Amino acid sequence: MKIGIFTLTDALNYGAFYQMFALQAYIKENYRNVDVVIYKPKDTIIKKIKRNVSINPKRLFRKQILYKRFRSCQIDINIKTYKNDILDIAFIGSDEIWNVENRSFDNNPNFFGLKIQAVKKIAYAPSIGYSKLISLEAHPDFIGGIKALDYILYRDSHTKDFLNKIGITGTQRVADPTILYDNWENHLEDINISFSKKYVVYYSYLSSPPFLDDLLKYAKKNNFLIISSGYKTHSWADLNLTLNPWQFLSLLKNSECVFTTTFHGSIMSTLLNKQLIISKSSKKVGDLISVLEIEYYDSNKRKQKINEILEKLNLIKIKNKKDTLKLSSREIINKLMKS
Repeated sequence: MKIGIFTLTDALNYGAFYQMFALQAYIKENYRNVDVVIYKPKDTIIKKIKRNVSINPKRLFRKQILYKRFRSCQIDINIKTYKNDILDIAFIGSDEIWNVENRSFDNNPNFFGLKIQAVKKIAYAPSIGYSKLISLEAHPDFIGGIKALDYILYRDSHTKDFLNKIGITGTQRVADPTILYDNWENHLEDINISFSKKYVVYYSYLSSPPFLDDLLKYAKKNNFLIISSGYKTHSWADLNLTLNPWQFLSLLKNSECVFTTTFHGSIMSTLLNKQLIISKSSKKVGDLISVLEIEYYDSNKRKQKINEILEKLNLIKIKNKKDTLKLSSREIINKLMKS
């Protein structure tokens, strides 16, 4: 059986990497006699410029280092360019592949099921991100491609609402691919840095998250370092590291707590059974908080204490919620693989 996965392959984003890796790894581990390929979008001139040009030399240098380190972790991932291969199943997703307002990547027709030769086309956990209906309506060919898909399995309620508005009902919620995969701790890679003291991790694109003042106070009170990693740097962090995805997992695993505003920063922290502080920075993060019943930092409330939020955080309940969603999602995939 030939299976193709159409998703983001070269974003400087840990979550994008983990979801790409997880879906392929889960299928390969659980189904024999399958050939699984992740198809990368073809590079356009605009995409090459975004990757290789920056008015800030330091930022450009950091980007190039991260690209190199991300690619070093793709050695066990079968990534190719799609050349009209005939597939038994095409998995489209996951992540924000339908976010036409996200300028960090190009809107590839394959992400909407277009120009793909497959017996069965399945959208697995796609998200429209922060896009609005009017933005997607400006691309009638994309909406037509979505309507022509054989199965649509959504990841968040905002995407479900969009599907309902364009006349698609009866869809099912599934777990993000990172939740499907069980063996994350097998990929931890040594960072080779000796930290002077215990630390908390900050992972976000925001330099001024709602909980910033409380994060700084919490770290100072407990004598913790604040460590950030990824594309963005933050002047108030003690260290801004450029880690590959497996090293970043180790950073999370060995931290005292994770502070994040991101979807995958939250998921990966809970998969590693870490304490976390999360704020609702987007609709998809708010949806995740609701589905998993995560205690969170409410920016509309005053005088919140980090310790009180952490005391209320129930990691066992969160794990049970994830496991329920994981089992139902695996059953759906199993039926689609065998039908």
